[in-house]
Amino acid sequence: MNSLRQKRLGKFSEAKLSILGMLEQLEAEPDSSFERNVVCEEDEAFVLSADNLDAVEVRMKILCTRTFLLFALFVRQGNVDSFQKKKSM
Repeated sequence: MNSLRQKRLGKFSEAKLSILGMLEQLEAEPDSSFERNVVCEEDEAFVLSADNLDAVEVRMKILCTRTFLLFALFVRQGNVDSFQKKKSM
């Protein structure tokens, strides 16, 4: 049971870092109380159920899509350098 918790905690911590990075890149705040719990609570306080981890994965995919769409917009406008600067901040 402890190894399952460690595996889930690792998966959650990795996803949390990705979500934080994408929110920063998008200059966005968490959209829901669930997302605020993901990014603001201590990792150990988050309930690591399979359903919660699935929801984190879904949220990560949504943010990834938003980031891709933002990049596509920058490309279309010819501002790829601006996106790269924004990404490195």
